[in-house]
Amino acid sequence: MGKSAAKRQKAGALPPGVTSQPSKKSGQPSNRALHGSKHASGKASDANLLLTRALAQHATLADQTMKEFDSLEKCASTCPCFAKAMVAYKKRLKDALQCNTKVLPLLLEKSEAIASSEGSEEASAQATVTYDNCIGSSYNSPGMLWSHLVKDWTAQAPDAWGVVYRRISEALQEHVVGSSSNTRVEGKPPLVVVPGSGQGRLVFEVAKAVQLRLHAIESSRLQLLVTDFIWNRCKKTESISFYPFLDESANNLSEEGRLMQCRAPDVLPQEYPEVLERVTFSSGDFVGFDFKGEKADAVVTCFVMDCFEDIVAGVQKIHTLLNPGGCWINVGPLEFHAVNMRPTMAHVKLLAEELGFTFLAPQLEDEIDSGFTKLNLPYFNRPGALHNFQISEAAWFVATKNAC
Repeated sequence: MGKSAAKRQKAGALPPGVTSQPSKKSGQPSNRALHGSKHASGKASDANLLLTRALAQHATLADQTMKEFDSLEKCASTCPCFAKAMVAYKKRLKDALQCNTKVLPLLLEKSEAIASSEGSEEASAQATVTYDNCIGSSYNSPGMLWSHLVKDWTAQAPDAWGVVYRRISEALQEHVVGSSSNTRVEGKPPLVVVPGSGQGRLVFEVAKAVQLRLHAIESSRLQLLVTDFIWNRCKKTESISFYPFLDESANNLSEEGRLMQCRAPDVLPQEYPEVLERVTFSSGDFVGFDFKGEKADAVVTCFVMDCFEDIVAGVQKIHTLLNPGGCWINVGPLEFHAVNMRPTMAHVKLLAEELGFTFLAPQLEDEIDSGFTKLNLPYFNRPGALHNFQISEAAWFVATKNAC
């Protein structure tokens, strides 16, 4: 697996030490991406810095890609057909790189326009997105942007993800909506917290399926800017055309393995105003995030538990955040992206039980161990490639916090 593919293994890494305050919603739902005009210039500057860095990284990729063809002239006379095909390949790559160069500003540089539209009578309902300066996240690269965009918001996403979204929604319906233990704040629906939300497709699908409030926490400002675009600013399906695999220079069966063109988004959250008003996105490290005393009825960790810098602290945070009887739903592997303790899933279960969780019996036949289920879940398959990154089996469990 190449370095670029390895970096794509997770949605929503959570680096330590990044904290933020949750957004405050009042009245008609509106966009709080810049927390009002008072902070508009600073936040816009942060976004511009991210865009500048992303464009610089993309320019480096473009230079490296063109250098792949430096020796092409040497074989032009002896292998003219091959050389002609490679010249055409180089031209297609150059055009695709230019396409992505044009798309990056559309996704990342609109913060000032968002700030100026706050309070406008013409503004439609929008998802609440608040973010601080989280530009240190390892998920702030163009490669991570494209890989999450193709996985979350295109028709090319593996069907298995739809199964996972549905399974999570059904678990929330059973253990939260249908539970007498959930708490309601001022008549609002129960609260679900989603750490490492990436670009927000899981949040969208769950909010569509179940009448719950969802608070998503994401450490990467770049991912949140794309979330802001998809949820609040994009007005037409498949209006963004991009090439997500230009950095995959190896193991291509055909040109299409590297030059697959995708269009996003495949659905518009703006067409679901009843969803937008129940969703909040905030930036920060989940473990250090200040929820201002608010408790959750569920926490959903989807391909994120092994991104915790300190997995003990992560599980402790989940336990502290939950109301008694609240549920923890997890799906994902244990790839581990931080150099720290690397327990097995059985160890995680032991830790959770010691803290005060009870694991519910698995509902599927392919049980790994008491409390665990294996789910067949390809992270993403790249057509036309000889090698694909794939998590073939992810661990699923549902655990409830014991009553005090």
